Amino acid sequence: MVVDEGTEVGWKMAEKLERRSYAENDEEDKACRRARKEVKAENEAKAKANAAKQKARDQRPRPAVQQQLPSFSPPPAAGAGGLDVEFSEEELENAVAIVEQGVAVPRVAGRLRDHASFWRTFVRSTYVMSWIEHGFRLRFSSGRPPPSIHLPNHSSANLYPEFVTGALRECELMGAVRRAARKPKVVLPIMVDNNGVKLRLIFNGKYLNSFLDFPRFRYEPLQPFVDVLRPDDGLFYWDYKSGYYHVDLHEGSRQYVAVEWLGVFYEFCVLPFGLAPACWVFTKINRELVGRWRARGVRVHPYVDDFICAVRAPSLTDPAALGELRSVIRDVELAGWLVSETKSQLFLTRELVHIGVGIDLQGRRLFVPDKAVAKIRACAEQILSCFRRVPLRLVAKFAGLVNAQWFVLGLQLEVEHCDASEVAWGSWLESALGPRGGPELEGHSYLSLEDRLRSSTHRELRGILDSLRGFSVSGRLRGKRVLVICDNQAVHFVLEGGSRHEELHALAVEIFWFCMAESVVLSSLWVPREFEVRSDGLSKIQDHDDWMLNPAIFQFLDPWIAGGYWHTCDRFATDKNCLLPRFNSAWYCPGTSGVDTFSQSDWREHVNWCNPPFRLIGRLLLFLQAERAAATVVAPMWVFQPWWVLLCPDGVHLADCVVQWTELQPSADTFLPGTIGTGEFWDGLRFSETDPLERQLLRDIQGAVLETRKQGTIDGYARAFVRYQRWCAERDPPRTAVVADPVTVALYLQYVANAAKTFSVVKTASGMIFRAHEYALVPADRNPTGHRLVAAVREAAHRRLGDRRLARKEPLEYEFVVRGAVCWVRSGGVTRRMFATVTVSMWVAFMRYDCAGSLRVVDVRFFETHMCLFLEQRKTDKYRFGQVVEVVRAAPGQELCPVELLQQWVDIQISRGVLPHEPLFQQIDGRRFARRPEEDCLSGGPLDYQQLRRYLFRMLAEASGLDADELRQLYGTQSLRSGGATAVAEADQVSDHEFNQFGGWSSSAACATYKASSLDRRLAVSRSMPHAQISDAASATGGELTEQEKEDVACLEQLGVQWGMEAEPAEGQLAQ
Repeated sequence: MVVDEGTEVGWKMAEKLERRSYAENDEEDKACRRARKEVKAENEAKAKANAAKQKARDQRPRPAVQQQLPSFSPPPAAGAGGLDVEFSEEELENAVAIVEQGVAVPRVAGRLRDHASFWRTFVRSTYVMSWIEHGFRLRFSSGRPPPSIHLPNHSSANLYPEFVTGALRECELMGAVRRAARKPKVVLPIMVDNNGVKLRLIFNGKYLNSFLDFPRFRYEPLQPFVDVLRPDDGLFYWDYKSGYYHVDLHEGSRQYVAVEWLGVFYEFCVLPFGLAPACWVFTKINRELVGRWRARGVRVHPYVDDFICAVRAPSLTDPAALGELRSVIRDVELAGWLVSETKSQLFLTRELVHIGVGIDLQGRRLFVPDKAVAKIRACAEQILSCFRRVPLRLVAKFAGLVNAQWFVLGLQLEVEHCDASEVAWGSWLESALGPRGGPELEGHSYLSLEDRLRSSTHRELRGILDSLRGFSVSGRLRGKRVLVICDNQAVHFVLEGGSRHEELHALAVEIFWFCMAESVVLSSLWVPREFEVRSDGLSKIQDHDDWMLNPAIFQFLDPWIAGGYWHTCDRFATDKNCLLPRFNSAWYCPGTSGVDTFSQSDWREHVNWCNPPFRLIGRLLLFLQAERAAATVVAPMWVFQPWWVLLCPDGVHLADCVVQWTELQPSADTFLPGTIGTGEFWDGLRFSETDPLERQLLRDIQGAVLETRKQGTIDGYARAFVRYQRWCAERDPPRTAVVADPVTVALYLQYVANAAKTFSVVKTASGMIFRAHEYALVPADRNPTGHRLVAAVREAAHRRLGDRRLARKEPLEYEFVVRGAVCWVRSGGVTRRMFATVTVSMWVAFMRYDCAGSLRVVDVRFFETHMCLFLEQRKTDKYRFGQVVEVVRAAPGQELCPVELLQQWVDIQISRGVLPHEPLFQQIDGRRFARRPEEDCLSGGPLDYQQLRRYLFRMLAEASGLDADELRQLYGTQSLRSGGATAVAEADQVSDHEFNQFGGWSSSAACATYKASSLDRRLAVSRSMPHAQISDAASATGGELTEQEKEDVACLEQLGVQWGMEAEPAEGQLAQ
């Protein structure tokens, strides 16, 4: 039976049938015909009356709020003569059942298809249009449908048989399901959910969903919609009635979405609840409507079948705003959607609840609805009413109810400002709520020597990590959103997406795992340096009281000095000089258990170790007496200080509060500076704590020492020293790294030599240990690296590792290089041209990779006859003045001019927006270059050595037709430098001084390693000997050579050429 929701014909007929008694076979057919005739006659009689009533109803005056509502009354019946419908037995039974329940169920299936003409006016997606016109076709991940299966219904369906029967009949009238003529291929189970309020029929599509292919997607968040709301906006919202049932299933897919009840099979004709792609399809269809409204300036937020709109409304009865409301609802009706009037609010308001979030425009706030508060309170009372054990399910329910309000309550925002100097980091924390969110906190600590030798980005990342660890002690960060504000753009990008640099990425990952453990949502923001004055000042604080008792002396005194008890808390310390795992600090730093030790309330719970600044000793003594706490205090015998009277009231005897005391004999290592930390280079330095000039000079020395070696050497020493410290700490018992005994150094060097492949690793380790002891003021005759045992280990490693021959690469000829460069330049592409240019430039300028990689745009100047390259850093430039290399332009007729090639590349870089101080040759995106070598694949960083090496051989291989692996065995990047040097040496037109100066060689011996002599030049020495002067002797006799003598000379010359080529002579030649 087809019941049109626009007429009442079906319901009138059902009412007449309800008053009749049912007969079998012919009698029932007669009753159906009589009912149809009566309904038809009645409809003809009342057609005019119904039309008049409808017209009067539309003209009836309404209140102001009701005038905002569009008309939702059904359209008049089609045709004045009523509707002639044929009814089957099954349809009559369904009609009577629905009438008995007193529910009017509209038909929703096919409504979008019936309004397809409206959708065609604005829908651009062919997928969406095909779904509307023909229904959604299931897509299977394997390309084949699932095997036939009949799954039994859930036991809950058998508990409520009447409800299941009625729900399926209702779905039939809505057009959502139909009775199958034969058994479908996939029959899925149904179940009934009883939430205590109402019953709900659930379609379990888990089995079918495992075979379906559908994309992942996210619902549109509410935050962007809330951000664009204004106090003078008007809000309204609506909800679809049976929203999913409006979207049809394709005819070919319905046999896979079926259920069975009481022996009858039902196929779904629409998207059922429980089908995995349903939410995606439904959302994608509605996005077309949303796009139509947003194009008209209407702000709307869709969430499945719930919609909220905001329009500009100075007053809630503003005609323009009401017109926008009617226009939106008219589009909904024209599209075929049915709106649930009971769940919708189709009038303008300043406050409403949408998807569980309360929005108050006048108060400019989001709030938790009263209904949600009541649920949370009821659940909490239920938990509190539990006598002994609380069910886990109940706790999970309470947590879910609270977490559901995360958008309203949100995560409180904490703002951390962080900066790092060359030696320390500083940060301060504030709450976005101001003083209501908590007081401002300050953090500060010194960096380790290893971190000081790293880049500024590394130091700031280390500072952010340490500051987060420090502030976490206060409990202010857990479960919060933390915004890190810094003045380093590189730090911002590393925190957002990681880094290609291994060490920077490792720090970013460490920060990520810390945030995961503390439930912190971290974000970053870059600001100019002038806005971070406070954090910059904190990073440059010099703690003049940062010193500590020698740990060896402390271990000797503890626990003897504390009356047999071990000390448990260091009250005046930092993370660099603490002597106990639990300590208090002046600023927040990693590991601290509290800031401002005088504000801590656990003094009486610990055996306290106090090594305070001298100016705080008086305050500490009075504090201990007031708290009645026990502590070991380190204090100098300084009778001129005001606090001395608290220790020695009469000048002779100690105060009664002193129960035990001991006097430390002063020595060079009784106290150690804690600024750098224990176990590092500077532990041997001693200075006056009272002289500010000495303290400043010590810090100047620490910076100056790092400038005595090249940065690469300092970095290598720092990494080697960390490995050396770790190795000493892992021994049983641990060994002292500085000052070390010769046995320790010998063992470590042997350990390094066993794993090394070259002697340079052992040499670096030995040099590092020597410098560490030198900086610790160890006399040269007592330096352990000079001991005979250490020297023997080093010499043995040199003999074993130093004699290994390295495969020397052959020099590249100019014609070979030019052929490859011309090939890549002609092939097109910015990236290919760059590699061709850098290859030729390294050949003609005798450049190493480091010189070419550090070359900047501003370092190149062009003249009419030549060009100048300024090499800022060269390996042999002892005075760091830099060097200018001049390269002349090519002579006429040459196939390629290196100067013009480089000049063209500089013009390309300038046109690409490269700044003068940025690298001239840049790193490339290898994956993109492999796919599309003709495009611009430069990424902006300095040229990578591995990329230069890889694409050099690829260029030469394409030009020569040889295999790249074979070329890699013969040549290297140094072959460019040696190739140019060999060509100039063969010409023999340049003096040795100019030659060495152009190539940057410090000696002729070093220069000789880059030149390869030709055979003629190698034979020149032996040709000047007497045995090679045959032709001269013959000319001296005044006669010509005989035929036999000519053959002998030719044989000797041929034999000499073959020997010069290091080839074995043939047996005939040897016999002759």
